[in-house]
Amino acid sequence: NHSDTSPDCYSSHRPGVEISYNKSLCWQQLSGNFTELVSEGVGYLRETELANGIISSPMNTATTQALSFEQLATELEGGSWLLTANNRLARYLEARYNQWQINRGHITWQTAKILPFHSWLEKLWLQQNATLEHQPAQLIHEWAARQLWARIISQSEHQLPLIHLSGLAKQSYEAWQLCQRWLLHSDELKNHGADMRWHTWGRLYEKHLSYYNLIDSAQLCRIIANNSSQLIDLEKSHFLIGFDELTPDILLLIENLGNGFVQNVSLEAQPSECVRVRFASAEQELSQVALWAANKLTANPQASLAILVPQLAQYRANIQTEFAQALQPSSLTQYTPWETLPFNLSQGTPLLDEPLIGLAFAIFDLIASPLPTLTLSAVLCSPYLAGEDRESSARSMLDKKFRHLNQRHLSHDLVLRFNRESESGRDTLSVWRERWHLFSQLCESAPLSAHGSDHARTLWSVLQCLGWSEGKTLNGREFQAKQQFIKLLEES
Repeated sequence: NHSDTSPDCYSSHRPGVEISYNKSLCWQQLSGNFTELVSEGVGYLRETELANGIISSPMNTATTQALSFEQLATELEGGSWLLTANNRLARYLEARYNQWQINRGHITWQTAKILPFHSWLEKLWLQQNATLEHQPAQLIHEWAARQLWARIISQSEHQLPLIHLSGLAKQSYEAWQLCQRWLLHSDELKNHGADMRWHTWGRLYEKHLSYYNLIDSAQLCRIIANNSSQLIDLEKSHFLIGFDELTPDILLLIENLGNGFVQNVSLEAQPSECVRVRFASAEQELSQVALWAANKLTANPQASLAILVPQLAQYRANIQTEFAQALQPSSLTQYTPWETLPFNLSQGTPLLDEPLIGLAFAIFDLIASPLPTLTLSAVLCSPYLAGEDRESSARSMLDKKFRHLNQRHLSHDLVLRFNRESESGRDTLSVWRERWHLFSQLCESAPLSAHGSDHARTLWSVLQCLGWSEGKTLNGREFQAKQQFIKLLEES
């Protein structure tokens, strides 16, 4: 706690809580990070670095009240709110509360008021908007905010050679959000050594928000705290859970709501037993752990087990085989969608191991002439391309013609000629022919020597020409792989 009582020191006094953070010290720490961020484009502004020596809050530790789940569930049953640090914790506690009601013999019950903290803030924001006579501001989506930062930086008068634009925009935006959570204004940071370029971008971003009547999610907590008198229907207690640290904007909201209205809680630790077991080999260990999990789930089908594996990527295939054999043996002899397996591996397979992503790279191999015949065959017969469901037989016949040429490579012109020769009164290759024509035109005109985001856009256009991912309906795993691949292209 800092004893400084100058305007640069924020203090709050409540029963049992004393909160203070020194802005001057915070500015000194931030200035070096922002300079590194802008000049190198790869710097990080970590919240732990920001917190060191800046804020001391007994509420983060001493005032956290430990409750048993029974006590917490009783509060929820009485109508209290439980605000979690993230979505996953909210889902877990909701499921556990429902099971608690079932165990008590209840058939129906009121849905527990469990929300992630950010969703609760949005709920309060909508509630405040309902009382406004003028047009309320709208929340800007995080993706749109990052795109706006990228545009601001790209149009900046400050020249930034060799900078990864999307990465710099992402980190600059995160730094700005961090300042919002710590109640630091960019004008104040400018006077304490923050990089002028970052300060300029931040001011432009705030002007855009004001002009278009938008607000950022990082501003919500402070705005709601400053207008807490307009809140209604908040007569019940609210509990925070899962927070390692409460940032100043959350503390400000708690202070303004007053009277112990929001309490920071944690669940009491359950008695546990730790046993160390040695195995002759890693294979034996995996087998025994899988059997142990199967026995646990047989004894209690409602149980949830967590198994932590060092170097999960290295042993992933063996783990999947052992657990499939122990928990669902039929999955080893017949097709079983991965979503239906009774276990989940939190680390996915490499993107290149996914057939859909492999197809994308196969298409990239066809950009330059000559075309590898085997690659062309794989692309032509792929179920992930547009029109494959209607033209599968005709495409197989065309592939057969290519193979009969006994050539390792083919030219674009040759493929176009074979496409034209396949035309008939009953045109069964219309989709492929049209798509390949667009693809060939793009390959001739596209600036494939471009760099960075221009090159990424060209690659995406190439995929769209052939109707990549527009064929068979994607399952959950394929859809996630596609989204991750698109995200990587956007960040290129």
